[in-house]
Amino acid sequence: MASSEKKRGWKTKVYQGFNYKILPDLAIGFQNKATQESFSFHTNPTLAFALLKRPYDVMIIGGFASLSSYIAFLVSKIKRKPVILWIGNTLQDEPSTLRKIAMPIIKLLMKFSNAFVVYGTRSKDYVTSFGIPRERVFTAINVGNVEFFKAESERLKGQKGVIKGELDIKSNKVILYIGQFIKRKGVKYLLDAFSKLKGEEKDTGLVLIGDGPQREELMQKGHGVKDIHFIDAIQPESLPSYYVIADVFILPSLYERFGIVVSEAMASGLPIIATEKSGASADLIRDGVNGYVVKDRDVDGLYAALRKILKDPQLSRRMGGNSSRMIENEFNLDKTTQGLIEAIKYVTRTQNVN
Repeated sequence: MASSEKKRGWKTKVYQGFNYKILPDLAIGFQNKATQESFSFHTNPTLAFALLKRPYDVMIIGGFASLSSYIAFLVSKIKRKPVILWIGNTLQDEPSTLRKIAMPIIKLLMKFSNAFVVYGTRSKDYVTSFGIPRERVFTAINVGNVEFFKAESERLKGQKGVIKGELDIKSNKVILYIGQFIKRKGVKYLLDAFSKLKGEEKDTGLVLIGDGPQREELMQKGHGVKDIHFIDAIQPESLPSYYVIADVFILPSLYERFGIVVSEAMASGLPIIATEKSGASADLIRDGVNGYVVKDRDVDGLYAALRKILKDPQLSRRMGGNSSRMIENEFNLDKTTQGLIEAIKYVTRTQNVN
């Protein structure tokens, strides 16, 4: 659909070994001033022609936030090809005006799609709320390149002190956040929790990596609290150095469809703290096993979870080890891929029966 997205700072990397083509893209940008969220509505002017011209067996559509999704759906129905809708929406989605207007069309898309691939448990609940039978819904847990992060954490673990020196981070213990600086990420509540924690855990630092419209406000809020480090957004291949110096990863979101960074932090062997409003908390985090799940906007809850992990090295090591094992055994890319494969097998099998 597009090689990049304006609100995403990372560079797109397409892996070799298969044929692909990125079509010319037109995008209209929108921004919700109240939430500071921005998004683009994409369309590919040559998509209909390309799909009508080229043969294919199955259409996989990534969500319904673009005109291209509807074009692909319509052409596939004309060509009598099965459609798999791959989405991460949850019942906690904040309904935008545009989404409300498009809801009748979304309902049609949901009704006539042949199968669904979802990010996790919360997304499955969303799909089934439309009356979709569960046997047509397949889960492909939304993880990042966990093999890369696991390998890099192993390679760099003996260099923790050196990396801290290079980054000028002097704190013995480090709390890490990676994400946008926008209201729904809940970073201001993390700053309040850290300020409270700093009163008793003085040798602890907070590293915040990202960009966004709330950055200056957050920097001002953290002014006067020692050992808070704001770092510009960096490319994924540079993140392992930050994961390896961290003692705990935290995602204080007020709403998060999933949270790929949670899988990266787990692959790096870190305990995880996330709010119950994060989709990943329903699948990747087992409360008290590899981290803690807290309520959103709960400063005391964030503080208590951080304090438990940072004051108990044995607990921290156990939780980090559990994170690593869970990613390796339960939430790896092979199992994610398997969810997509099962959906493809389902639609081709049922198409042949019909």
